[in-house]
Amino acid sequence: MARFNTIGEALRRPDAAWIIASNAIPVAGVLFFGWQALPLLVFYWIENVVTGAFNLPKILVAGLTKDKVQGIASVVLVPFFILHYGLFCFVHGIFVFAMFTMSETIHSGVAPTTDSFDLTGRVFQMLQTDSDLLWSVVALCLVQAGSFAVFWLGGRRWRETDAIRQLFEPYGRIVVMHLTIFIATIPVIVIGQPMLAVLVLALLKSGLELGLKQFQVAGPQLPSA
Repeated sequence: MARFNTIGEALRRPDAAWIIASNAIPVAGVLFFGWQALPLLVFYWIENVVTGAFNLPKILVAGLTKDKVQGIASVVLVPFFILHYGLFCFVHGIFVFAMFTMSETIHSGVAPTTDSFDLTGRVFQMLQTDSDLLWSVVALCLVQAGSFAVFWLGGRRWRETDAIRQLFEPYGRIVVMHLTIFIATIPVIVIGQPMLAVLVLALLKSGLELGLKQFQVAGPQLPSA
């Protein structure tokens, strides 16, 4: 992905209007159509998890198709990525539910329970009770699988990267979620307006997809043997 230093540069890319419009849809949904903020943030969190899962074979293919050093590195980097990226996702998921739980406690008087902070339990419960969220996740997985098979493998994009650079590829999404939680937590809890979290997420996600350099995490290139 091309990287840009300023918003002006990013907005001049041909698909800038499409990126901004697509990220404005959740904001409009919450403002005008009664969409709930929590499922939207949970969907983005699940998207991070799915993106990370598909990055595992990408790391392996990017390394094993190169020289011996890269091949060994890819095998070592996979468990590191699972632990490191997975830990970020786990903590972010806990904070997302904690943010909304505290807001409900303060503004609606709903007392939290031990299940309020059960990340996997609440996610699976939402998938069971919210058919829109469930089918969105199913569609997400199908799109990710198709993209991986057709564009990444079939298009031989693995030739354009190496194991360690591929390791860092999805971390821009982690930056977006991290900043969303950092910026939105206090306003959501104090003001009791979850819309702020959706707005922050939409703005930061637009910056990531527009290619703003601030949201890109690039790793060094692994030396050849």
